[in-house]
Amino acid sequence: MVDCINALFLLPTSQYRPGNSPPAHLSPFTDNDKQGYVPMRQKEIMHLKGEEVVESEDEEEEVETKKPVKKSKKEDNEDEDQDEDMVDDGKGDADSSSGNEEEESEEQNLATIDQFKETRKKFNAKLKKDTEEEQKELAKVLMTNRQRKLYQKMEKEDTTKKDQVKKLKDKRKVVEKKGAKK
Repeated sequence: MVDCINALFLLPTSQYRPGNSPPAHLSPFTDNDKQGYVPMRQKEIMHLKGEEVVESEDEEEEVETKKPVKKSKKEDNEDEDQDEDMVDDGKGDADSSSGNEEEESEEQNLATIDQFKETRKKFNAKLKKDTEEEQKELAKVLMTNRQRKLYQKMEKEDTTKKDQVKKLKDKRKVVEKKGAKK
């Protein structure tokens, strides 16, 4: 009954029958969006209401497996030079007379150009990220002691919240694995 009041929606009563273990209680005083963690029960209720259940960005990031290995600026410049050389080498000879060879060389040129564009995008993204980090560091240096301490306190709170969310997600995974084994 209380869960219905908190959800402002009439929930199915089959889970509350005698002999069944009741579903998890959700606190009406927490803001799940601010906390960064939406419990499974909350997602179920939102689905029953017909509301859109949106996965958080953190959960999407967990799905991604490996991040590319960071390279030094020299290695990035060497890679760009190699990509440019590959584009130049893939042009083919002007003496070739067969159409198949020309088509193959054009396909190779397109492939190398696509690879070059991909590496250029990665390089630009890395460069942008590096400049943002440098600006943050510069802003920290220019802060007064009071502002710096306040900023450090806010960063610490963010990390503790992220740690709590990670623990809750790990617990959910363990429970789901146990439920799948049964």
